[in-house]
Amino acid sequence: MEALRIRPKAMRQRDLIYEYFSGRRALLIVLDACRYESFIENLDALRVRVRVSKVYSLGSCTKDWLLRTFTEPLEVVYVTANSWVTKLFSG
Repeated sequence: MEALRIRPKAMRQRDLIYEYFSGRRALLIVLDACRYESFIENLDALRVRVRVSKVYSLGSCTKDWLLRTFTEPLEVVYVTANSWVTKLFSG
């Protein structure tokens, strides 16, 4: 993988994901390509209580994000409508 210039807090997203699942959590929703500001503006429409954290992505596209975020084994079901993900992991 090429060298990556990362903002100091960029690794935090990856760390939060692994920390979250180490606590035997059941569900984590990551909104791919969703700007934080837009999400916050529309948060009331969800009508549920959620904990929201602003973090920096490790990739500018789904492929880069997946490859740079999930670098260690993790027992997780990844659900996506992005057909590229299937192509990436099917060989």
